[in-house]
Amino acid sequence: GCAVPGTDPPGRWHGLAVACLASGPSLTQADCALVREAGVRTITCNDTIKRAPWADIALAADHGWWQQHMHEMPEGPERWTCSYAAVREFPELELFRTNLATRNTGAKAIELAIHLGAKRVVLLGYDCSLRHGIHWHGPHERTTNPDEKVISDWVGHFELMAEFARAHDVQVLNCSRDTALECFERRPLEDVL
Repeated sequence: GCAVPGTDPPGRWHGLAVACLASGPSLTQADCALVREAGVRTITCNDTIKRAPWADIALAADHGWWQQHMHEMPEGPERWTCSYAAVREFPELELFRTNLATRNTGAKAIELAIHLGAKRVVLLGYDCSLRHGIHWHGPHERTTNPDEKVISDWVGHFELMAEFARAHDVQVLNCSRDTALECFERRPLEDVL
């Protein structure tokens, strides 16, 4: 399959809340359990599928990530990418052709949630900072790991995503326990779920 933003009928998650679980060091197993108990649709980013194998969608933008991890994926989640090369190698992947110039799987997860019809997007693990390390799982082996310059670029990508969400009348709530992002409203996870 192939999803192209703005060309499909209203998404299958029209009007729902969607949780996007990124890989920041602040993401805890307890956060993932709360999301699961709440029963909201869930998109994981990269290795976070290991913390939430029950998620609806596992999104990894990079071809190298799928080359390393495809063999260890849980059965249930749909598998999405933004990489044409990944889809050529792994035809079971769904291709998300993003319209926005963001180079961050977490940002693309927000865009995918909006594309699928989310009215509210809840963010966890969106630290966008190296204060407490790179990811909750340590460094990636086959894809780029963030440094200060990459993180600085990501802030701009998330600001672009915040504008995109406002233009689509979607509320984005950053419930990450630790975050440097200021472009999304901050709320405690327990209050949101």
